Amino acid sequence: MATRPMTIMVITPSAETIHQALLTATSACSMGQKTYLYFGKEAAKALVQDQWVMFKTHNGESAMTMDKRLEEQGLADFQLLLSGLAGMNASLYICEQAMKEYAIDPLSLLLSPQPKPIALSDLIVKGSGGDWLTF
Repeated sequence: MATRPMTIMVITPSAETIHQALLTATSACSMGQKTYLYFGKEAAKALVQDQWVMFKTHNGESAMTMDKRLEEQGLADFQLLLSGLAGMNASLYICEQAMKEYAIDPLSLLLSPQPKPIALSDLIVKGSGGDWLTF
């Protein structure tokens, strides 16, 4: 088990990029690594209830079509990855600044796993000394 935390910053509002970040976080958590998953900028909208349907892949495929394709291939989709993170008590954060920038109501956030608003400076403190990935 890794002793240093892994901080994953998700800022790209692309369905496949967000999916890869969730997959990476789920894998790290399943190996016992303390993982901080942080959504900022427009990617933060993925943590709002019923907003995943608005996302697209880089080639224009809808997030729902991508999820259906993944499910048909026996692979984890957005909802399954979120459920896995909830089951492993992952630390899921949403940028306070992004919430202001995109007028995200705290009551509209996903219920499970429930993202916690955090300032970027506080995330930097949490992830200090660990590994960082940006998607």
